[in-house]
Amino acid sequence: MRRIREYIDAAPPILAHIGGAEPETLEEHSKLVMDFVHLLEEENGLKEAVERCINALRFKGESLPETLQSLVTEWFYQGIYLHDLGKINPAFQSKKMKNEQVDIQKKEMDSKHSLLSSLLFLDIFYSEIEEKVPRNYQAFMAHVLYCFTYLISRHHTYLENVSDDKYFDALEELCSRVQRHPYYIQFYREAKKFAEFDLTGVEDYQREQDSHEPFSFYILMKLFYSALVACDFYATYTYNVGGQKPGFRFLTEHHIKDLRKTYEDTEVLKGIRRFQQDPSSFDNIPINSLRSQIFLEAETQLLNRLDKNIFYLESPTGSGKTNMSINLALRLLESGQSLNKIIYVFPFNTLVEQTKASLDQIFPDDFQTKVPIKVVNSVTPIITKEDKRNHGEKPIDLKEEVLMRQMLQYPITVTSHVNFFNYLFGQGRESNLPFVHLCNSVVILDEIQSYRNDRWIEIIHFLESLSELLNMKIIIMSATLPKLDRLLLHGKEVAAELLPNARKYYENPIFKDRVHVHFELLEKGTMDLDELEEFLDQLIIEKGPKRILFEFVTKRSAREFHRRILEKYEKKRPVILLTGDDHSYYRKKVIEAINKKEEGVFQLQDVILIATQVVEAGVDIDMDIGFKNISTLDSDEQLLGRINRSCLREDCHAYFFLLDDVSKKLKNSNDYRLEKDLRDREYQNDLINKDFHRFYQNVFRRLIETSQERNNHNIEHFLYMVQSLNFGGVADQMKLIEQQTNTLFIAYLLELDNQEKVDGREIWNQYKSVLKDSQPDYAERQVKLSELRQIMDYFTFNIFGEPVINDDQLGNLYFVEKGELYMEIDPFTHMQRFNPQKYQKTSEDIFI
Repeated sequence: MRRIREYIDAAPPILAHIGGAEPETLEEHSKLVMDFVHLLEEENGLKEAVERCINALRFKGESLPETLQSLVTEWFYQGIYLHDLGKINPAFQSKKMKNEQVDIQKKEMDSKHSLLSSLLFLDIFYSEIEEKVPRNYQAFMAHVLYCFTYLISRHHTYLENVSDDKYFDALEELCSRVQRHPYYIQFYREAKKFAEFDLTGVEDYQREQDSHEPFSFYILMKLFYSALVACDFYATYTYNVGGQKPGFRFLTEHHIKDLRKTYEDTEVLKGIRRFQQDPSSFDNIPINSLRSQIFLEAETQLLNRLDKNIFYLESPTGSGKTNMSINLALRLLESGQSLNKIIYVFPFNTLVEQTKASLDQIFPDDFQTKVPIKVVNSVTPIITKEDKRNHGEKPIDLKEEVLMRQMLQYPITVTSHVNFFNYLFGQGRESNLPFVHLCNSVVILDEIQSYRNDRWIEIIHFLESLSELLNMKIIIMSATLPKLDRLLLHGKEVAAELLPNARKYYENPIFKDRVHVHFELLEKGTMDLDELEEFLDQLIIEKGPKRILFEFVTKRSAREFHRRILEKYEKKRPVILLTGDDHSYYRKKVIEAINKKEEGVFQLQDVILIATQVVEAGVDIDMDIGFKNISTLDSDEQLLGRINRSCLREDCHAYFFLLDDVSKKLKNSNDYRLEKDLRDREYQNDLINKDFHRFYQNVFRRLIETSQERNNHNIEHFLYMVQSLNFGGVADQMKLIEQQTNTLFIAYLLELDNQEKVDGREIWNQYKSVLKDSQPDYAERQVKLSELRQIMDYFTFNIFGEPVINDDQLGNLYFVEKGELYMEIDPFTHMQRFNPQKYQKTSEDIFI
């Protein structure tokens, strides 16, 4: 490692940071940055990840010679170490560092340092290409070096497109300026040599992006950028807190043993281990016998396939996938493959909350003081009430907690798919901080079929490469699981099926016959609400008190049907409405009421829940009878997952109908799952038999066809964006949510369970005050904002289009002061619910 002092020729000290007890020199900061690089090598496998990435680089289909691999490795670490070399700029020292020992000759000198750092890095190492690199590799190696310099130049901002002329033009302009005015680099020991530096050769080589394999190169560069900005953050944090380095929170062998012991001590695991020794132990509880068989087969298959990086856990609803996933994750941690953290990833916050609750039951608060389990999403505070309770009298270090959140520095994390993809593909500096920490992770992706299917090809290619290069073990689980590795261009099956004979479990009567499926309403063609209401009336007469669920595909139909049924049955049974317009607190109270039991029996034995698709994908409710407007086959299966979820009741039914034809809408959004639906007899049989192979094969076929079309959406165009480090293009392509919405903040008076009243107007004013307050430090502000966002979630509602009525605005958040005008009292919970029709009608009235 070449030391930074080798490049500095200065009598005055060159400073990197001020504001602490003593100024920090550039040499001190650079050393501290590398201390954290070494810590990531020792504790999180950074060295091995870099080696794998560089070893996987291909130039014209061939691996790089060892000498060139060593050179790329040297540039990787030197680039991190020298990323702030541009702070030798006298203007930076005088203006930013208040360094009184440095005079600047012209007051208008530019004080920026990042681009100068990249230019000097290029100057230092470019000569190695002609000296050390064989001629046939020189263009490619120059391109590698050029990409490192681009990332250095962006370490205080965000990533764009390396191939864009904008960066090279800026580099060329700065080079010309520095050569005309050499006092910019008067403290650079190689200043005289720099006067002869010529960027022409670099320009000739910079566009060598089409000669190498895309994914290993992209991941190497993301790893470099993430390691740079993360270690820079760690080092700056250490300086700002007086030199106390933050500790890493990865799982140790001792932690893993404690996790296993605590997990095995649960009653569920004790039962499974008894069954393992004596299969007759659950003869009187067939469902537990079946769940134990599935659990043990998945465990055995995993232990036999530890060489794989991607695992499929396809198992019926009610089979205990969450419990299995915990065991499988622990088995991977115990496998001696340097794995040291677990990351759960879910497509919906309801699943995040449910899984956190399940983990809390297994690993209690006192255990989590040693091994924290943290939720990372938009509505969970950085420091929760549980954190405060667990700390007792000991004060919480806000700065460190914020740093840990930024770095995803938790032994076990539960987060959203949007967050996870932002860690992988985000352009911003802060969104790239977690990437380097993903090395050595066990990642559990739940309900992956709910991700945009027109991105499945791109997703599986990245998951394959990331898992191999970063030593990630990925478990993909669902009751309706698309085997995405069938979409890989090389045609190899890279994933291991943990239940290769899953069909025998799906066909077991306990799962297959737990819900009787009916299609007779589809024979009526497109129904109207009158017909649906009439059918419900007859069913209630025949069946008596039942827990009934209706799932519509539009809020409009759900609201109108709720109005009708409430008017008819309100005095006889609860009729509840649940849609995407409801805030999280209302949803939580409804689900709690639906699930509440007394002596093992549901309190609400006679209830009608009318909902949209918010009840899908793992939402833990257990109904007797379900009705659903057909949509995609995997979505229709989700309805069955809400019926007789416990597998303990008989006379449970599901009825499918057509009211709103969603296929017309979704076909325009490249959702190939809707080319056929349950009007097709074959699909009806597939649903009854829980066989989704044909369904997904049709989707795969269409995805492959589309990916080969000649347009900017084909796979070749995407691979080119990855290959050429078009970070912006890749980020856009990998967005999981395309629809753009605006958010209303509807201010009203909310009453919580404990009789506490929360005024939305006060919350809005607090939020504005914290955003505008320049006094609190960054960490304190972030903690306060995260606490407020949890409460703000009770007042925020998404709408399409521009809001007409609003009294204030912060970004795309629109404040509506007289929110009570657009709320209504829910007759079941007696809480206020947002009525978007009232809001829309009022806005229309303005123009009448």
